[in-house]
This record gives sequence, C-alpha cells and structure tokens, in this order.
Amino acid sequence: MREPRRVVVAVLTMICVSALAGCALPRDEAPPSYSARSWTGGAAALSTVTACGDVAPGQTYDVGELNSWMQSLQGFPLWRAADVGASTPLSDGRVLWAFGDTLRDPSAADRFAANSMLVTSGLCTSQVVPAGRGPVIADTPPTVCWPTSVTAVPTARGDQVYVACSRIRRGRSLLDFTISGTAIARFDVPRGGTPVPGPVVAVPRSQEITWGSALVRDWNEVYVYGTRGGSARGAGRSLYIARVAASGVQDPTAWTYWNGLAWIPDAAAAQPLLGRDTVSQALSVSHLGTSWVAVSMRGGDLQQRVGVWTASQPQGPWALSRIVAVPAPGDGTITYQPLAHPELALRDGDLLVSLSRTATTLAGMAQAPQASRPVFIEVPMP
Repeated sequence: MREPRRVVVAVLTMICVSALAGCALPRDEAPPSYSARSWTGGAAALSTVTACGDVAPGQTYDVGELNSWMQSLQGFPLWRAADVGASTPLSDGRVLWAFGDTLRDPSAADRFAANSMLVTSGLCTSQVVPAGRGPVIADTPPTVCWPTSVTAVPTARGDQVYVACSRIRRGRSLLDFTISGTAIARFDVPRGGTPVPGPVVAVPRSQEITWGSALVRDWNEVYVYGTRGGSARGAGRSLYIARVAASGVQDPTAWTYWNGLAWIPDAAAAQPLLGRDTVSQALSVSHLGTSWVAVSMRGGDLQQRVGVWTASQPQGPWALSRIVAVPAPGDGTITYQPLAHPELALRDGDLLVSLSRTATTLAGMAQAPQASRPVFIEVPMP
C-alpha cells in the first residue's frame, strides 16, 4: 500500500536529476531580508527552534509585507513549498504554523513530506524538524496526515498545541486522494522552546462527519467543528460542532455535540449549523471580541469566493456577512482553503486571510516552489 508514496518520491527524484529550474537552492543565494537569527543553513541548526526574541507588543503588519515574508522563506532545506498554513498564537508571543504537503530541498532524503511546522516570532522564522527529519506528524501507512486546523491551550510551562488532521490515502497524483479518517496530534511547547511531539489520537467518524475541520479554544473549552457531505470532490459541505474541556481535546468520549437545542454526548444526534453545499472541507473559526467569525470558500473547496459568516455564539445561528472574490490562480495552480490569522493584526484593521495555493503537478511544484505557498489577502473585519 506504499506505492503512492514511492511514486511521489520517484517523480520528484527524476525532476531533480533532470535539473529543472527551481529544483535546488543556488549556492550563492543571499539570506532573506527578515532577521538573520532565523537563517538555518546548517543541518545541525534544524533540530531546535531558533531563538528569535520577544515580539514587540502591538506589532502590526500589512498584507504586502506578509506576502514578501512568505516568498522570502528560502533558507530551510526541509521547507521549500507547502499548503494550508493553519496558525495559532502561543502564550509566549510566538505563532505556530502547521502546513500540509511540503516540498523539500534535493539534499533531503525524502523530497516530499505530508506535513511540516514553522514557528515565528514577528517575521523571524524557524522550522521544527523531529527526529528522523520526516513529517512532524508521522505517517501511518497506508495513510498520511494532512493538517486542517490548530489551536493552543496555555499551560504552566507554555502551551499544549493540538493539530487536527485528515488521514489521507494518496493516489497517483497530487489531486488523487481519499480521506479515510481524522486524528488529533498534540505538541508540548515550552515557553521560548521547541515543540515536542506527543500522542496522536484517532477521532471516530459519525454520520460521515470529518471532525477537526476547525479548532478554536475559548477560555477553558475547545470547540471542534466538523464538515460533512459533498458527493463530488470539492463540493460544498455542511457544518457541525462539538465542544470539550480544554483538558480533554484528545478524548472524543468527553465531547458533547450540538443537536440544535442543547449539548449532548450523542454524536449521531449532531445537527448542522450551516446546510449542505455551504462550506469547504476545512475552514477557520475565530472568536473576535463579541463575535464568532468563520472563514471558508463559499460553496466548496475550489470555488473562487471567500465567505465570512458571523455569530454571537460558537454554535450560531450563523449568518453570511460578506463575500470576497479570490485572486485568480496562476496557470497550472489551484487556490483553496482560506484561513483567518487574527493573531497577525493588520495596520488598517482588516482581517488577515491566507489562501492555499499549489501546482497541479509535482513537476510544476518543483519548478516554481514559491508559487505553491500560501498567499495572503485582507478581508474587511465583520
């Protein structure tokens, strides 16, 4: 059952042997414009997160600055391009990012990993590389883990970070895959330190709901959103919700589910918050002031409109408040999975949203890695 993974590696290896443009870093490439403390050209530096110092209180950004930062990430042999980029603020002021399929430098033994992780302090950036230099959430053959959402729960020593992911069976191309389940991984992150991988727990599926499409902590509770439906690939889905004490995120038996009137322990009785053909498979939900804000592709994964829904409670009722057109993808690329990043405040007060981009072929990704990284847009704050 490992054939799809071997196909991926073999194709990328052939690409590098063919010496196509963009396959390797030029030897004389200059460090990026952000802080030199994040430069990690030596393999030994990859085992720990670079110490970047504290983020200035009230630091703000603009979209152009953040897009320049994303495009300037060139110093990581194990990170050349990736999608998703779900983020969560840490209690020490840093931000942790969980990415999906990740292209790596030809010097890596495995050119392609199912997931990766960066940690930023301002725009000072470091890569998290576990023992074995593989994905941060290990493969479980015949499946790999594609992160969908992430949230952090503060502890006395730092944070416990929970990453929800879809267990994927790969096919023979980037767009050929099957979702076979959901899991939640834990990382223990000491203040100013390196994320340490913890247990990974499978989440049972009920009513074919993919739980973990969005995670959001609110005080001592974590809300776990799930999506269901979409008979065709990329079709719109309905939205569901569960909640659990922050101490029990990885214990699905402790979850309760919204049945339209109350929170109950019966997952089979969960009722949709938004109807079918509404949201994409993964999305983001944020608690901003007195409002809850959901950001998703409207109508399905590969649509070209970002929808913003608002509610006064995590379970709704939800109302569509805004639709924003998505920039047209470039030739040979697709755009999907918008995610909000409210922890990165924009100077103009708008909401920062990232869009995943990827080439539709492995050859296209290897030729132009920077075209297969998230791109940032701003959405008027609802």
